[in-house]
Amino acid sequence: MRVVDVLAALRRRWFVIVLCAVVCAGVAGVYSKTTTKVYRAVTTISVTPARFDYGNGLAAQQLLANYAANLTGETLLKQLNAQMKLDIAPDVLARMITVTSDNTVLTITLTVDDTDANRAANIANQLAQLFITTQTQYNLSHLNPDVDVHVVHSAAVPGSPNRPKSKTNVLAGLILGLLVGGGAAYVLDVWDDRLRTEHDIEAGLGMPLLGNLPHFGGAARARLDPANAGIQSDESPAKQPVGGTRR
Repeated sequence: MRVVDVLAALRRRWFVIVLCAVVCAGVAGVYSKTTTKVYRAVTTISVTPARFDYGNGLAAQQLLANYAANLTGETLLKQLNAQMKLDIAPDVLARMITVTSDNTVLTITLTVDDTDANRAANIANQLAQLFITTQTQYNLSHLNPDVDVHVVHSAAVPGSPNRPKSKTNVLAGLILGLLVGGGAAYVLDVWDDRLRTEHDIEAGLGMPLLGNLPHFGGAARARLDPANAGIQSDESPAKQPVGGTRR
């Protein structure tokens, strides 16, 4: 298999490639339009020591993982459900929420994915505030006010869905269609047993090609065609006898 043969096959079957690309891109576009849109709201919580020393800083780092787990705990989610009147089961609500912690900057990122943009932002912000209130009361009751928990970035109402990503899906479908179309074009060309080039003849017969006849255009073909010989002489005017007209 030579590269030039592959390129020639793709050129001959270009319509197959274009058709596959259009179909795959269209399917991806329809999928993006019909899939339920999911919006994402993000709130960032800071967990910092009230007094900046090594011991309090180390305590804040150790508390991050515990705080992140508490944010999706059943007790806190039940309180949020009752406060917002969401009527969503705690396990379903927990699947809508993602919590990550960063020890380098001592922050917790609270991410909420919901089909309603406004509700996603409200859940993120109210859950953060509920957690801060609960945790602050707990620290005060246990005489442990050395860690300060507060919101550094409130969630805004998302203006566009986080998924599906229509442009990305259509582009991915287009690329997939080009790949599938290219493969299909080459396979179809391999199955076609017609002989088109010198290489096809040599490969099909297993013998070297000794020579070939050149291909001529329309004007050159007309001049070399034996069927056109003598046309000029037949259509030429008759010769007049020398010496004038005979009487």
